[in-house]
Amino acid sequence: MIWSLSIYLFIYLFIYLSVHSSIHSSIHPSIHPSIHPSIHPSTAYHQSYHCGRGFGIQDSVIVMAPNAEIILYHYRFSPFAKRIVWYLNLRGIPFAECLQAPVIPRPDVDALGTKYRRIPIVVVGRDVYNDTRLILQKLEKLYPEYPQISAASMGSPDGMAAEKLLEFWTIDGLFARAAQLLLLDLPLLNDPKFTSDRENYTGKSWEKGSLAKGRPEALVPHCRILKLSGHSIG
Repeated sequence: MIWSLSIYLFIYLFIYLSVHSSIHSSIHPSIHPSIHPSIHPSTAYHQSYHCGRGFGIQDSVIVMAPNAEIILYHYRFSPFAKRIVWYLNLRGIPFAECLQAPVIPRPDVDALGTKYRRIPIVVVGRDVYNDTRLILQKLEKLYPEYPQISAASMGSPDGMAAEKLLEFWTIDGLFARAAQLLLLDLPLLNDPKFTSDRENYTGKSWEKGSLAKGRPEALVPHCRILKLSGHSIG
């Protein structure tokens, strides 16, 4: 179920950030004459491309599955990008990845002809899509031959209602709180380029003292969702 991905999305966020050193609202079809023309479905399973240069990312490796026509632009620790990666893997849909820096500018994204600054972005052929919720809906329609996992595809009105409810709860509610729970010793929080980028985007201070003050209140909704998913809190 798609709503299950929303729950485990946030569980993943905290596990991932604990062990590593470090909303989008519309689909934009964009006919662009040249979207990385070197990337072709007939490419070998693993192939290197010049993607995601800058911010410590040099020549990233794009994992290209046979006959993949989907290219996912993202950075590894984005929880929203993980939602799309898990969805594609769960359904067995082949895709390629073009890794990006966690801050703008992103020349690879600019080359797509879009000024959209959030991650992930999905390219299918010459069409460019953003917003994880709408990306999922589009992928459901574009690839009906792969196993279906949404309540809508299964014709379950109750399941659809549950998906929408949990989607609103997790995406529109929990994610804002998740940013307040970033580990304060993350190297990224010591990088003025990263903190300045996020402050300009959110309009809020990313100074460690400010983040620390909001942690107790931000923890409450996450404890609730962990209990809902059957995880103990100690």
